[in-house]
Amino acid sequence: MLESARGEEIEEQFISSIQLKLSFAAIHTSAAAPAQILYYWCARPEYIARLLCEIEEVMAEYGVMNKQALLKLVKMDRFMNESQCFNPLLLSKFISFLMRAVHIY
Repeated sequence: MLESARGEEIEEQFISSIQLKLSFAAIHTSAAAPAQILYYWCARPEYIARLLCEIEEVMAEYGVMNKQALLKLVKMDRFMNESQCFNPLLLSKFISFLMRAVHIY
C-alpha cells in the first residue's frame, strides 16, 4: 500500500485517519447487523416460537452452542438472511430470487 502511495498518502496522519475510518465502518456494520435482526424478530413474533424450538432442539443435541451446533440452525439462518434482505446495511442491496417455496416451520 505504501509503495503506491503519493503525496499526503504517505504521511502518518493520513494513514491513521484512513485506518480509523475503516475501523469505525467495520464496527458499525458488525453492531448494526444483530440489531437489525433483533428488530426484525420483534416485528414478527409469529416466528419466535419456531426459532426458539430449533435452538432448544440443537442445544439438547449438542449441549453447547459450538460451530457444529450453529450449522444446524437452518431456520435461524434463513430468518437472519431474510432480515438482511429486507433491511440491508447498505443503500444498495443484493436481490435474490427464490426458485422454490421456502417455509420457516
